Amino acid sequence: MVFAGLDLSKYDLEQELGSFPKAVFEIKYTAGDTVVPLGWAEVDLYRPIRDTPKEPDQDLNRWTLLAKENVCEINSGLRQNDATRYGEIGFQYDDLIGNGSIIYVHIFHPVNGESRHPDTELSPTRSLKNNSVRATDVFELRIDAVTNVPDSASIIKVTGRFINSGEVDDIPDIPDILALPNMSSSARNPHFSYRLIVNESRRQMSHMTTLLLRVYTVTFEPKELVVVGNCMFDIFDQKKGVVRLGCFARALHRGLPQTSDDFVSGHSLDSFPRIPAMRIYFRLLRATEGSQPDHMMVESDYEPVDGPFTETELRILESYGQDLDFPRLVKDAAVLLQHQDTARPPRTSPDAEWMMKKLDRNLNLAQNVTPGNLEIARIVKYRKHVGVYVQIARAYRLPEHYVIHCAAFLSTHKSDSNNSDTQIQFCLHTSDFDVDSPQRSPEWLHQPAILHPDLHGNACLLILLYGLDVKYLPEENHSSPGKLIKADGQAFTVLDDICIGWTFLPLFQWLFVNSAEHHLPVFKGKPSQFILRELQTRRPESVLKDLKHQQTAATVVVNVWDGHFNSGEWPEILRRNTDSNGGMDDIDMNGTKISQFILDALNERPLMNSGLFNVTYEKEKELFKMAVKDNFDNLLKNSNYSF
Repeated sequence: MVFAGLDLSKYDLEQELGSFPKAVFEIKYTAGDTVVPLGWAEVDLYRPIRDTPKEPDQDLNRWTLLAKENVCEINSGLRQNDATRYGEIGFQYDDLIGNGSIIYVHIFHPVNGESRHPDTELSPTRSLKNNSVRATDVFELRIDAVTNVPDSASIIKVTGRFINSGEVDDIPDIPDILALPNMSSSARNPHFSYRLIVNESRRQMSHMTTLLLRVYTVTFEPKELVVVGNCMFDIFDQKKGVVRLGCFARALHRGLPQTSDDFVSGHSLDSFPRIPAMRIYFRLLRATEGSQPDHMMVESDYEPVDGPFTETELRILESYGQDLDFPRLVKDAAVLLQHQDTARPPRTSPDAEWMMKKLDRNLNLAQNVTPGNLEIARIVKYRKHVGVYVQIARAYRLPEHYVIHCAAFLSTHKSDSNNSDTQIQFCLHTSDFDVDSPQRSPEWLHQPAILHPDLHGNACLLILLYGLDVKYLPEENHSSPGKLIKADGQAFTVLDDICIGWTFLPLFQWLFVNSAEHHLPVFKGKPSQFILRELQTRRPESVLKDLKHQQTAATVVVNVWDGHFNSGEWPEILRRNTDSNGGMDDIDMNGTKISQFILDALNERPLMNSGLFNVTYEKEKELFKMAVKDNFDNLLKNSNYSF
């Protein structure tokens, strides 16, 4: 917002009472015609120019603009005398906004009619043709901010280096990068005041020089030093042979190329998974003498990454914005981490030196141990209204001669002061399958289901496997689903009679969805009430050990991921997890296929020519699947979907 030619003389400022021009901000929620005030903030805009003590005839209209960045606390509710503008709302205004909420306000002189920071030479939108920096010139790197720090992260640091900086070897006097955020900046979007002079020796730099920036953090749970993400950036304009001066915003990626790769560039990480919504902001500038004032970030000044945020990223950002538990400032995150380290309240508050030690890999990791990468599945905490996706994908090493379907139940824990009870609730079942998949390794084709369980450490998905030992009787005209009966000629009536095994999956790890491609062991029979209670009171790993004697050779593959992530958009969250059984699953493609039930039925009919047989067979594939689905649905319905 730009106020051009603002004349203060027409305002009654009552300077003798200490009043000066201010900007007042109202924070409101709007939905259609409804406007609800949430809070307000104000910031000083001007101060009078006083070269000498105030005299009676001093000109009260000589002002100086307070051009600076302001961090203003948002006051809950309404300003005095503002209530009449909104009428009766029916609740307390002070309940609508969290304590400690802040707003960043940047006051500055407009330049050329544009709303930009006075340091306009930093903007890549302005011409730098006459200020080019060549490969033998000195320039500087500024790190300004990292935005959208993940839920699992606490304090962060940025490290890095200039790779392939020399024509033969790296230039030795270009130091590695180490930047810590300002303690008073936002923990979710920390700001930096880092400045590095590059190539002071004015040696010939390689035009293939690549800037590597890496963000570290200490996760809250488990408490470990990890790499959040990496960024690579080409320093030189290859066509012009000059440094790419300007402001840049870049995505962070998980992982790095193999060290054996001789050639790296700003595009070396393009194929690596992106850390959702996270960005790093930095500048490459002509070298300046002496210290420079802190730069006020104007996001539009920075050359953006390719493309807007995805649906997944927007959903994650919305959750970040609703999270009132995440530390407000960097110093708050440091204090929280410090308190977790000590049983007693620490005597001193954490400072930059404390953060440096906490983020030092040499002090926090064993020798020759490199920090791991933050799991993308632990970027954002589980939110019940967003939910969790579950997809039962396939199984391995099941018994033959069955068409097998699964039913899944949520095991939730209900507790209050009077009782504690385990509740089992039906949530989904497999409905479609690939008739050409093996009977021992069936593949289910249904879409993932979205569930909304309460966040609880013992919340589990219980999966029961039902084996239909079927004989298929096609209709004469092959135009509608045939009849399914048991191999002994009887009808299917009771669901429990055909339960051939079960398994379970914990849905959460701390505050996060247990996202992965899980390969789960199948146990004999059906879980007892004792086992169900055990799953609610003990760690799943210990229960699994007690069930080893009931474990079969079969496994079930279940995909689970946080509802923030669109299906397929971040496949990295479905990492393979075989911790539960430790085995490798191979599809027995030489085994009997499910379609054999159809072939057996058709082979009992009068001999048909091969052409007619093939057409009929393709029809019956779909009709057979419909018949199996109808029978399984009816069995579930007759059981009242009970466990």
